[in-house]
Amino acid sequence: MAMLGDLSEFSIADIFQMFERAGKTGQLSVWAPTGIHRISFYQGRVVAAIVPDERYSLKNILMNSPGLSKDAMGYLKAKTEIHEPIGRAMKKKSLLSASTLAFAFRKQIQIGVLPLFHLQSGQFRFGAGIPFPYAEMTGMSKGGMDIAMEGLRYIEKTDNTNDAFPQPDSVFVRATQELPLLKLSPLEWSIWEKVSSDYTLIELSQILKADLLEVRKGCYRLAEIGLLGEVLASSSKNTKSAMGQSAQSDREASPVSSKAPIEKDSQSQESSINPNLIHRLTSLLRSVR
Repeated sequence: MAMLGDLSEFSIADIFQMFERAGKTGQLSVWAPTGIHRISFYQGRVVAAIVPDERYSLKNILMNSPGLSKDAMGYLKAKTEIHEPIGRAMKKKSLLSASTLAFAFRKQIQIGVLPLFHLQSGQFRFGAGIPFPYAEMTGMSKGGMDIAMEGLRYIEKTDNTNDAFPQPDSVFVRATQELPLLKLSPLEWSIWEKVSSDYTLIELSQILKADLLEVRKGCYRLAEIGLLGEVLASSSKNTKSAMGQSAQSDREASPVSSKAPIEKDSQSQESSINPNLIHRLTSLLRSVR
């Protein structure tokens, strides 16, 4: 079975992180203005990215790699039937180095995947059981969530607007207490460690001694991949107001620290973060066999 959808409902970042969490294997096709991009997944990890432009096929990327030997060039030009990733096969024959394969795989991601993160609409299709495109595979892979973070950073570098970033008075909490397994920048780690329902992003930037815009960007990225959740302003305001009203009576009635209700409230807010978007995409993924 195939899964069909539109990027106006599920962003590329949503799709990539859910594919990794669900451990999906198959091919994702995305209809972009430049044509159809095809991305192969194995157990939630990207193993190949094919663009409509033949100039950026893996064969051409490798043939244009610096220092390619004549034997490697001859192997690529020959129509050899292979039953494993061509990059791995050539490495076994000592025709390609690990650094050349890493360069080619990065090129595939940069050209075939990252530009898709700009798309706000357009159809996508995921099919399981599709044969792997061995001629387009280096033998390397990268997790869907790592690529999602890379794609979000790519958008920030190529888009000068700040409309998508949370406002300075926004409040965020962790969506999970589990340590993130993906590679985060030092600022992203600091945000994840210090974020709290007690702080607006202005206050958080002051605590971290970091630029406010960079903190807003970091929170945006972490929220997009499901590590943070935004607390509604009214909910945060009501919570703090209730805490303030009860603080005096709590102190008079008992010597118990006033931190207890704050921690409890923070945990309840974290557990309530359960985006409908994730549930809808998960239900679609389950329909793919």
